[in-house]
Amino acid sequence: MERHSPINWKWMEVQKLNGTLNVTGNSTLDGTLSVKGQTTLSNALSASSSVGTAGQVLMSKGENSAPEWKSLKDAKGVVSETELKLGTTEIEVNQGKEEDIPGLTYTITVPAGKEKLVIFNIVGYAAPNSFGGTQGVFELFQNEKKISSAYAAGFDSGDKYLRNLTGDPKRITTEYLALRMMNTAPLGKVPIPTTLIAQAKLTEGKYTFKVKYKSWYGTSKINVDASAAGYNGSTPKDNNNVGDSEALLSKKC
Repeated sequence: MERHSPINWKWMEVQKLNGTLNVTGNSTLDGTLSVKGQTTLSNALSASSSVGTAGQVLMSKGENSAPEWKSLKDAKGVVSETELKLGTTEIEVNQGKEEDIPGLTYTITVPAGKEKLVIFNIVGYAAPNSFGGTQGVFELFQNEKKISSAYAAGFDSGDKYLRNLTGDPKRITTEYLALRMMNTAPLGKVPIPTTLIAQAKLTEGKYTFKVKYKSWYGTSKINVDASAAGYNGSTPKDNNNVGDSEALLSKKC
């Protein structure tokens, strides 16, 4: 130990045993204390008259400023927390309609005197549920105000068969069309995935973020369970694994 300036020793009991210096008691240091080698703490570490709370870390505030305890999520330049949300209930969105996507709502509270930068990475699937394909947008809302969107589309190769039909359409049943399309179309109800990346800089307050889907053309299904919907080759969910049940769910993190 090096003593760089006078220390008030009257509150300290110093023992030197086998090369180890043990300092005990309540001491007020008048100078700098330097320690070379390993230091062991058997109790709380106090900084700026605070021992912090569980999970906090001690952060420097620069030269001539005492450090302070902070949560990692409050640190600048740190990706401190992530949360993955999966779509839940399947919904159908008709042309011209806009619907909240179940499961993709997130609420965050920023404490007084703090700021937070939130980055969103949203993956969306809009499975077509009408002839002629579909298109629309996945939208991100902050307190009911749209702050970003991403284009999505879907197609069904069975549409090609419909364009080649001849005769009286009234004689063609739904079951007949479905059977013919399944036998002749290589792919059916194919959603083209989209990725929406956005950010929001937040100050003190409470914020609710929602993901919605708006159909520009055609009818789409959101949060489709691929295995339950009968997509060829998909693995069904069982007690041991999720199979492909999450493959077409919209996701946000």
